[in-house]
Amino acid sequence: MVGTRSQKPLIEVEVICSDPIEHRRRLEERKADIDGLTLPTWQDVLHRQYEAWAEPRLIIDTVQLSPAEAVALVERHMYARLRSPSDLDGT
Repeated sequence: MVGTRSQKPLIEVEVICSDPIEHRRRLEERKADIDGLTLPTWQDVLHRQYEAWAEPRLIIDTVQLSPAEAVALVERHMYARLRSPSDLDGT
């Protein structure tokens, strides 16, 4: 895997929005910044197939954390893994 080839620990991060009202507001106010990109509708989001992660991961809830707090949390997690890498694939 990537971590093994690079000899670095792998850190998986899942970013969520746990508040459905806020999630919908963000989705509906989002503007495409890539030519030709069709953004999902709220119905698309409600009907998408979510595949639960099997791997250990850091979960960032954007309702609970500001962008700066989220970055700081990822950095703390990353530095902790670098100091104590139990394995290179994040498991």
